[in-house]
Amino acid sequence: MAEIKDVFKRWTVPLSELERGHHLNYVMNRLNLEYLGGTEIFPKRDRIFRAFNMLEPENLRVVILGMEPYATPNMATGYAFANAENTYKISPSLQKIKDTIERTTKNGLYLNFDVTLQHWAFQGVLALNSALTVEKNKPGSHIQVWRRFTEILISELSKNFDGISFCFWGKQAQSFAYLVDMYKHNVFTCYHPAYAVRQNIPWECEHFFRINKYLSPEIEW
Repeated sequence: MAEIKDVFKRWTVPLSELERGHHLNYVMNRLNLEYLGGTEIFPKRDRIFRAFNMLEPENLRVVILGMEPYATPNMATGYAFANAENTYKISPSLQKIKDTIERTTKNGLYLNFDVTLQHWAFQGVLALNSALTVEKNKPGSHIQVWRRFTEILISELSKNFDGISFCFWGKQAQSFAYLVDMYKHNVFTCYHPAYAVRQNIPWECEHFFRINKYLSPEIEW
């Protein structure tokens, strides 16, 4: 049985409702059954909650919510949209993100983009997905498994922090936006970068420079 203090480390207090309601245990028990049955799940088990271990709660400034991890092997890292450090070809969604950052905040040139997105985490950006796991080559397979967990998570982040910029990318993520107190936080919505990939169009998202209007120091995207 997973204990929230072990999974989230210093996030125990703001996210304790997940433990009280047994939502974390429900998800982990469900995943354990799939692991035992031989199902291949991404990211790897020890990276499911990696995003929470990449920054301290007192440094939180931005929450980004997408849909689900990459469903193809050797892609999901536990931090939404990120690629592994040794990636030889950037994923299409992350390429759209890079292009948008380059266009909206870098005057058209971004040579040193960090595909791991660790530089986001170091600056207080928590990038998550609506579902923190996915079955190999089966997009959407764990959306409902994580639904209640993510509802509680977004609600608790809204309740326990102030002045956070929440970004909801895609319809799945946007279905959680109502849980954020808009009197305390900034809420931004946009279609998912994967949609821009499928449509072969630029990802017209203004979130990166709009967020920085509220922050000092600004996020170095």
